Amino acid sequence: MAEAAEVAGFEPRFDDNIDMFFQTPTGTLLAEMKSCWELNLHTQFRRGVSQLFEYEYVYSEILGPKVFRALILEIKPIERNTWLFDYAKHLDILVAWKSELVDSLETSMDIPHSLCDIIKKC
Repeated sequence: MAEAAEVAGFEPRFDDNIDMFFQTPTGTLLAEMKSCWELNLHTQFRRGVSQLFEYEYVYSEILGPKVFRALILEIKPIERNTWLFDYAKHLDILVAWKSELVDSLETSMDIPHSLCDIIKKC
């Protein structure tokens, strides 16, 4: 994801806790990446959501007032977990996952146009 962000003209940053964040024309993208498989996806999803809100609060001076939260998963949630998309949307969190066909990310949610080169939805 960092490489895709750089190619799109963004400057990805990291620290000991935050997996990645960078400034966009619409605000700061705060991304938490989670490795997962079918059996631990729900647990990893919960952990990622918690981390996003914690980091947004703790690092508010660095991230700025407008934060766009993104939870990046290793796999697309299977049918029994698709309710997580609605839950994430309710929390204003973008959920994306590795594409099976190409080296990019996919999502089922609306994304800011500035992220179209990183997350394939536009």
